[in-house]
Amino acid sequence: MYRFDYQTPIGILSLVREEENLIGAWFEGQAHYFQKIDPTACLVAKEDDPLFQPFILFLDAYFAHEQPNIKEIRKRLKPTGTAYQQAIWQVLLQIPYGQTISYLDVATRYTQPTSARAVGGAVGKNPLSIFIPCHRVIAKNGKLTGYAGGLDRKTALLRLETI
Repeated sequence: MYRFDYQTPIGILSLVREEENLIGAWFEGQAHYFQKIDPTACLVAKEDDPLFQPFILFLDAYFAHEQPNIKEIRKRLKPTGTAYQQAIWQVLLQIPYGQTISYLDVATRYTQPTSARAVGGAVGKNPLSIFIPCHRVIAKNGKLTGYAGGLDRKTALLRLETI
């Protein structure tokens, strides 16, 4: 495993890859930071690491207020989670840049009956911040709730997307 710390305007985002696949992207200090991965077991990569480049370019575009192309890297996103979490994360990948959706709407789009609370649990365990856009999920009343990286970061990410 390799780690690269990407400096964003809202803090360091630690990227972890296994071979060519991205398996983690966490803001320092967020809930579930390096879940199930020992950060000391990761080799530190340089910025020019060719296997990190697609992810770095994605983030460069994102933080430049451009809509990054998730299709180019989607096959290389390999988060670890339960089957339910994986299914919810696939729903999150469908949320367009610059738009939000409620936890209840995510539950409705999931093919099996589930509760907004169960969706919130899966959303909160997302190990690929920004890449799987859990920051675009809000309460049905439009309020910002729950973000493992902190509500200040969620607010900043949504503002960046001009929501």
